[in-house]
Amino acid sequence: MKTSVIFFYTLLLAYSGLGCLAATAVNADSLSLEIRRQLGSSAGKKLLFPQSVKRFYASRSYHSAWFKPQTGEGPTWQAMLLIDCTEQFGLAGVNYHQNELSYNTLHDILETPGTISAARQARFDMLLSDAMIAYMNHLHYGRKNPVYPAGKVDGGITDAFHAEKMLIRAVGQTDLISVITSVQPTSKQYRDLQYQLYMLLGVHSGDNYQVSAADIKGMTLSMERLRWASAAEGPFIQVNIAAYTLTLYEPDSAYVFRIIVGNPQHQTARIPGAISNLVTAAAEDSPRMALPRLSTLLPEIIPEKPADRSNLSYPGAAGSFTIRPQGSREQQQFGRAQRDLSDGSIRVAHPEKLAALLLRYDGAENKVAGMKKALHAAQVRTFHLKKKVPVKITYLTYLMTDGELVIYKDIYGLDRSLEKALFPGNTQFVINY
Repeated sequence: MKTSVIFFYTLLLAYSGLGCLAATAVNADSLSLEIRRQLGSSAGKKLLFPQSVKRFYASRSYHSAWFKPQTGEGPTWQAMLLIDCTEQFGLAGVNYHQNELSYNTLHDILETPGTISAARQARFDMLLSDAMIAYMNHLHYGRKNPVYPAGKVDGGITDAFHAEKMLIRAVGQTDLISVITSVQPTSKQYRDLQYQLYMLLGVHSGDNYQVSAADIKGMTLSMERLRWASAAEGPFIQVNIAAYTLTLYEPDSAYVFRIIVGNPQHQTARIPGAISNLVTAAAEDSPRMALPRLSTLLPEIIPEKPADRSNLSYPGAAGSFTIRPQGSREQQQFGRAQRDLSDGSIRVAHPEKLAALLLRYDGAENKVAGMKKALHAAQVRTFHLKKKVPVKITYLTYLMTDGELVIYKDIYGLDRSLEKALFPGNTQFVINY
């Protein structure tokens, strides 16, 4: 994201129009008391992440976070600029108090001490902190994450990312933008989409590029879904339902397999799981991956009433990858362009190769021959993995491939509902041709 940061800095002085700024004339203790009072009032409860904001200010004895003397490139101006540049990260400024956090108010607070009351200064300080905490949570977890909704994140997740702790670090840095944006997913798919948005909406804004507002929003949908499926440590599997692909990611390699997924009436579940064992079986069906039984989650993300399939495991539990010999009918199905053909399970082409890769990475290459022998003899055998392999089930209809935007068919019709959830009303991306 270094290029984006460099571009942001070229705008800072234009936005601030200031040299060195004076501190506010309001007594620091008075401002701290006012911040504490407002956090305990109804106004504090209406913040985007009220509990996180309280923890942030409690860690600094309720002192102001943003009104220290600084140049036009200081952390306060960087935070304001980030709110103006949300679209380059697939977000919308209206979700970060953009209407209340005005540059004019900030100028008055910093340039003309005494003209803005302690109450207004405290509210501005709190809103900017809340905006940055929300910004980081949305960059890291996503805005509509079905597993980590805002209330759960705000309550504090054990052994997970905490935006308020990152903000404590960020406000003391000269490069706040880099700290804030560092919380994004690190996958190549995400980085490629974010860079494309930065180029289209930042560097080349105003140039005659052939890209529609619909494509811009489509890219933001994939970025949101990639935030839900952040990469795991070590080898992991990512399924992209829309592209009919399964990719095994290892530290220095990626192996792509064709898959068959659930049809629109029996959709494949989009919740994470893990493979803990490989099972060889008779050739009564295609090789499949066990999926979690669905519970009540966001209707736009997961079907409300899926078929009950007895071979499925429960949400979050480790599952099995069942390997069966493939007949000619199954091989023909994998040759189709559109492969939403199953009852909801994920069927994998060349399962023997995938199983061998999983065993080798698990340090059990000596079991590969036994797995192949059992498979061809149609014997039921179970091969346990010492380390579970995380499985990320994604639904990415817009991706960058070799520098080009590739659009996959929205086979489950999920893009529209997610777009409405992320961009209600008439939220528009600014694209100048």
